[in-house]
Amino acid sequence: SDQSWIGVFRAGTDTSIDESVYLWVFLCGDQCTYNCKKRESGTVAFKATDPKISYRNNHFPLNPADYRVCILFPSYAPYGEVACQNFTISDLPAHAVTNSTLTPSKSAYTSPEAITADFFAAVPVRNSWIGVYRSTEASEELDDIPEPLVWVYSGCNNHEGDQLESTYCASKIDSGSISIDTRTLSTGSYVLCMSLYNNQPYEKFLCSTSFDVDVSCNTA
Repeated sequence: SDQSWIGVFRAGTDTSIDESVYLWVFLCGDQCTYNCKKRESGTVAFKATDPKISYRNNHFPLNPADYRVCILFPSYAPYGEVACQNFTISDLPAHAVTNSTLTPSKSAYTSPEAITADFFAAVPVRNSWIGVYRSTEASEELDDIPEPLVWVYSGCNNHEGDQLESTYCASKIDSGSISIDTRTLSTGSYVLCMSLYNNQPYEKFLCSTSFDVDVSCNTA
């Protein structure tokens, strides 16, 4: 058996320590087959569909940056590099944001009525999501947006995704509608924002016009 594995790291970080790992799989291509049959060559894929590839709070797709992918051994730290290759993930084009739209269906919602909206993604991205923010906490004037109050995947219109292991949303659509529960919100003014990044900082995003939510009559 072979306990080697393949990991993805930010370029320039220490590949011998656990904290530097972004994504990983054993040589069999998943995170479960610990004693993988020895193989001299093959292909593994880091993608939105199962099996699970994420580690800690790092998810597919990774944000634009310089990275390093390595075969490592053993399966416990400190890890040793067997072979490595640097690569770069390029940024999305500007029109991925400027040509996209996110439009709430109403200017006011009364809980438990769901927030509904239509979106168009000029460049569809797997695992992109749409979240709810207080209107004072998110706008397109910011460099990045914080974690949302509630959210759904734009391609799946849910929080659970369409993959069993990873709960990722592998569906990639350029337009559609979403619905978000209001029952955890308080009365106030909100906006929706669609993030094309699935990892912080959420720097590629667009936000809707503001809308009101009234929960004063919510007895659910």
